[in-house]
Parts: sequence; structure tokens; C-alpha cells
Amino acid sequence: MKPAKEINSPIINPAFNWKELRADFIQRIYTGFALLALLSIPISLFRALETGFQPAMAFHLFIGLMLIALHPIHRSLSIRTKASLLVLGCTGIGLVGLFNWGILGNGMLWFIIAALLITCFYPIKYLLYFIALIAISSITAAGLFLNGFLAFPADANAYLLNPSAWGSTIIGSIGFIIIALYGLGHFQHSLQQLLFKVQFQQQQITHLANHDILTGLPSLRLAEERFTLVLQRASREQGNVGVLFLDLDKFKPINDQFGHSTGDQVLKILAARLAEITREIDTIARIGGDEFLMITPVVDPFEDLSSIAERITSSIQKPFVIDGNQFQLSISIGISVYPEDGSNPHELTSKADIAMYQAKRDTESNLMFYSDLDNKKSKTA
Repeated sequence: MKPAKEINSPIINPAFNWKELRADFIQRIYTGFALLALLSIPISLFRALETGFQPAMAFHLFIGLMLIALHPIHRSLSIRTKASLLVLGCTGIGLVGLFNWGILGNGMLWFIIAALLITCFYPIKYLLYFIALIAISSITAAGLFLNGFLAFPADANAYLLNPSAWGSTIIGSIGFIIIALYGLGHFQHSLQQLLFKVQFQQQQITHLANHDILTGLPSLRLAEERFTLVLQRASREQGNVGVLFLDLDKFKPINDQFGHSTGDQVLKILAARLAEITREIDTIARIGGDEFLMITPVVDPFEDLSSIAERITSSIQKPFVIDGNQFQLSISIGISVYPEDGSNPHELTSKADIAMYQAKRDTESNLMFYSDLDNKKSKTA
């Protein structure tokens, strides 16, 4: 089991970033609208000279000139204000087109664009109100045209043969579709990036909650979760689990003489060495200070755990070299075994801790099995 890498990244605020995404989206649409108006105005005026000035053109010109006039100060406008201007503009163009050109106009296209903007920036109830408005307006326009109260304002064939009419349609309708699709495409890409960042941040939070910040090893909380699972499996398979409680000897003088930063470096090196000699099925955790806990399934408790303890001791005996200083350390190890010494994590950890303190007091050995401690007590008694 390798220690996890240290993770550092800025905190992501989803609400703040979502607001930024919407602001960027509406800014792109608003800018596109203004550019579109700048192109459409001369074409609309030219068309008026050929087909006659239509009431719808007046509204188109008003909307276009308003967007162009507001563009220099558009950055000072709020997101909601920009969205409202675009929704009202699209709705107005749609209504004017519906009541002037009927089904030959492109009013429905502008209604769809307005509905899209409402969906992005307003509660769903406003979209329902808007749908009701469009339904009523469409039925009303249909009734007025069918009963002869409204008529197409120009000769349809002449209108279709007019180049400026086609230019106005292409720039006004297809151009805005391109702008809307571009804005939506960028919005979707940015939203995916935001979701990825949020997911990654959640993984970081989970990692930090379950791992020691200094060494990257599992924390006591994660170790206890894994401990329970290992014991459950051992119970089903009638296996054995070894618990090793590790404590560095004479670690405090390093902190006192060389500072806590040096002591932290010692713990990092120690954690890396312990991780290198453990298997994937083992758990090695830092449980506080210079104390570590190892949980390992074994077949032959005494032989397997003695071998593991020997590897740990040999690894610790290698010099620790930090900032030109060399430290020679040792470690005390207490061992308990499931099911011989206990049946739950708390009991096994406590007995391994007791054995470790006995090993620390024993000048002949730095290793002690809790069962040996029990035997010593029995012989003394």
C-alpha cells in the first residue's frame, strides 16, 4: 500500500462558479445580438426601400439600436437585466413577426430562443407563463388571419424574390441560431468542467477525511473501517488477523532539539518505509504522534507476524538523513491476534498497545506478543 499523494487545489464554490457560467453565457449571447443588430440594420433599411416600410421593421430597428446603444455600458448591467432585455427583445420580435407575417414569418424561432433564455435565468413558472402567452398569441394571430382581419403586408412572390429579404432572414435568424448554439456549446463545456472540479473536490474532501495530512497514510477512522471488514472476512473464513501497534523510540528529543519540521520529515520517511513493506491487503495507519497501527491477515500468526515485525525493525534501523543530520532510530512493536486475543477492533488495538508498552520497557526485545504477556502474568501468578 503506497501512501497517497498530497493534494492541493483551490476551493471550488459551485454556486459562485455557476453564477459566473451564466454571466459568461448571457454575455456571449448579448454581444452576438449587438453584432447581429449592427449587420441587420442596414439590410433592413435597404429592404424597406424595395418592399416598403413595414411596421415590423420599426420594432426590429428599435431593438437593434437599443442593443448597440447599450453595448458600451453592457458590462455594468446585471446578468438579470441583460437576460431580461434579450427575452423581451426576442419575444417582441416573435410577436411582431407572428402578427405581421403569420406562418410565413419566423416568429416561432424567436419564441424558442426566448424560452431558452427564460429556462436558463428564471424559475420554471415563468417558462410556463411564457408558453401560455405564446399559445394565446398564436391562436389569436391564426384567428385574425383566417377571418381576414390580418393579411400578409406584401406580395409573397415579390418578397421571396427580394435579395435583401433573404439577407435579412439569413443574418437575423440563422445568424442568431449560430450565436445561440455557440453560446450553449461553450456553456455546456464550462459546466462539464465545473462538475469535474466539484467531483474532484469531493474526492479531495473524502481523501482528507480518511488520510493523515502529514504522511498520506490512512487515518484512524479509515483504519477502523477496514479493520471491521477484515475481521468480518476472517470470521467467515476462520482466519487470523494480526494487529501491530508501533511506536518510535526516543522520537521526542528530535522534535525538542531539531524542531518539529525535522520531526515531521522523520515521520514522512518512516511512513514511506512502512508502506513499502506492506501488502495491498494490509492497512498501515498513523493514529497519532509517532504511533502507527498495522492490520494484516495472516495464516500462521506467530511466524508471519514475527517476520513482518523483523522487516519493520530492519527498515527503521536504516539511518534517517535530514538536512545533513543523521538519526538512528528504533521502534517498539506490540502485537495482538484475532481471534486469540480479542474479537473486535477496540479490544485488539488495546491489547496490542499494552504489548507495545511492555516491549518498550523490556530492554532485551523491542517486540512483544500480547499472548506472551499473558503467559508471563500466568507464570508470575
